[in-house]
Amino acid sequence: MPPLLMRQIPLAVLLLSCAAPAVLAQTPSVQTAPATMRYDVPVQPLNASLIAIASRGGVRISIDAELARGVSAAPVQGDFTAEQALRRALQGTQLALLKTDSGVYTVQRAVQAAASPEATMPEVLITTNYLGQVTEDTGSYTTGAVSTANRLVLSPRETPHAISVVTRQQMDDFGLVQLSEVLNHTPGVYVQHIDSERTIYYCRGRATRP
Repeated sequence: MPPLLMRQIPLAVLLLSCAAPAVLAQTPSVQTAPATMRYDVPVQPLNASLIAIASRGGVRISIDAELARGVSAAPVQGDFTAEQALRRALQGTQLALLKTDSGVYTVQRAVQAAASPEATMPEVLITTNYLGQVTEDTGSYTTGAVSTANRLVLSPRETPHAISVVTRQQMDDFGLVQLSEVLNHTPGVYVQHIDSERTIYYCRGRATRP
C-alpha cells in the first residue's frame, strides 16, 4: 500500500471518532410523565397537609403561614402525582396552587392567582374604522372624512382648519329638531332670536339669516 494512503486511513478514523459525540449530543432526551404514588393524608391543618404531600412527592413548596392559618385541608387518598395531590388538598379553601419558573410550588389566594401573568385576556381583533363621510346609523359623534372648502375628502385630523361635526346620533341624543337648536350646539356659532319668526346666526363675525 502506498505510504500516502496509509497516512490517510488513521486520519479518517480520527475524524469519525470526533464526529460521533456531536451526533449523540443532539439526540433528544425522552420526556417521562410525573410519577404517581399512594397518598393517605387525613383532614388536618393545611400547612401540615401540604408539607406532608410535598415531602412524600419529592417537590418543594412555599407556604405563607398567614394564608394557611385556621384553614383545614381536604383529605387526599389515592394514587396521584405530587401536583395533583397538592391541588386536591386545596379544594374548598379559596386558595390556588401555582408553580414558579424554578419549579417551586406556592399557594396564593384564588383571586390573586387569577390575576397572575399566566392568565390571559381573550383575543380582541380590530379590523377597521367603519366611519366614513356618512354619519347616519354610525352611533358616533364624529365622522371619518369630510369635504370642506378645499374640496378634498380628508379626515378631521388631516383637514387644515377647524371643523365642527353634528351627527345624527348627537341630534337624537340631545333632542335637536330645529335648525336653530342644532346650530346652538355647534361650537363657533352664535344664535340670536330677533322675534318669533326671525333668527340670526353669527359665525366667525359674520351674520347669516336663514
